Amino acid sequence: MIRTAYFKKAHRRPEESLNSIDAARQVINTILSSRDAESALLALRLNGIAAPDGIKLLLGVNDLVEMARQAGTADKTGQRAGALERQLKRVFWDARPETISDEEVRELLGDWALAHWLRLKDLPELLRLWGYIGIDERGYKFTETGVERLGMRVIQEIFRRGGRGLRWGTHPTARRFHSGTKTGETTPFKPGDPMFLSASRTIHQAVMRGSRGVPVRLRPEDLMVDEMENTEKASTVLLVDRSVSMREGGKILAAKKVSMALYALMRKTAPRDTLHLVSFCTRAHPMSPTELPNLRCDNRNPYTNMHEALQIACRLLRMERSSRRQAILITDGEPTAHLARGGVFFQSPPNRKTITATMEEARRLTRSGAELIVFMIGDDPSCRQFVSNIGKIGKGRTFFTTPDNLQECVLVDYMSRRMSRV
Repeated sequence: MIRTAYFKKAHRRPEESLNSIDAARQVINTILSSRDAESALLALRLNGIAAPDGIKLLLGVNDLVEMARQAGTADKTGQRAGALERQLKRVFWDARPETISDEEVRELLGDWALAHWLRLKDLPELLRLWGYIGIDERGYKFTETGVERLGMRVIQEIFRRGGRGLRWGTHPTARRFHSGTKTGETTPFKPGDPMFLSASRTIHQAVMRGSRGVPVRLRPEDLMVDEMENTEKASTVLLVDRSVSMREGGKILAAKKVSMALYALMRKTAPRDTLHLVSFCTRAHPMSPTELPNLRCDNRNPYTNMHEALQIACRLLRMERSSRRQAILITDGEPTAHLARGGVFFQSPPNRKTITATMEEARRLTRSGAELIVFMIGDDPSCRQFVSNIGKIGKGRTFFTTPDNLQECVLVDYMSRRMSRV
């Protein structure tokens, strides 16, 4: 439980009281509903926090600016209130909140406004105490644990709306395993099985059969062994398109959320599996999980270099020694750029050379033994044709989806493929 040192003073109005759980919940909800974490935190700082029923839980900088403007109408405090208003406006434009005197806020706007101001300044510290962000020499940044928690919130959201086809917990496979991680279930011993006996279940079986007294007399049919989850290792490279077209219809937000959810799912249910993340627009770059909350489209690089993204995926998967390797590609269109002559060739609508180079890179990926899975967001006919063609290469598979159900499609596919592994 987070400490509530930053929320000691009660508000003047009980219905507008704020506690740490309310604040943390609203912070995370805003981050998940925003295009990137930075803009979410900015929106919270400027506009405050409101409860789901519309009650204002925390005033923002905009509210405090208006309070200072109204206080400036008084004769004695007009100049001081005007100066405070200008300082708050500078905070609006990203000045450090520490430049404003807490005592000045209290004297001019009152204890109630000061309580809001102190809590507003402490939002980053609140996230740090909850484990969502850490601090380094460059300031606050998201932690892997924070990204995992954000991903778990996405998974919970999927479950709340039905989660069709998505199961949580251990993953049944086509046959029983007796090595690896315990699933928590037991099965009768059969000749040839390793003797990973479950003592409690075995004695329970004997007692239920009728054995009385000590020592308990066991029979072969009483023996129960622990079931183990298959510990085969899988390696996945997630390729996320962040070209300008992904801004439309919440596509980049859906891609960001599914990336965090897949990362959280793998850490929780398949810790031995590896996940590499690659984002691409005009160029492709590997990225860290801690960069996911700030994933956004790059307005200065509007093209889609799927060719380089597949190259990086092939290189990353070649270094893995997993029994199953796959690349998951999330995009909304055709490739409009590819590597050529030591640089990048780009053209929109796509040039035939770009299409050919991308298709050849997909073939090289699948020839190396990896599987290519493409999730196409949107319904553009020419894009659907390209995605269908790339899905026919090697072991490729193709899904046509929308931003609303992208998360569920990717997670269900990942879980179902993992459950079918033998």
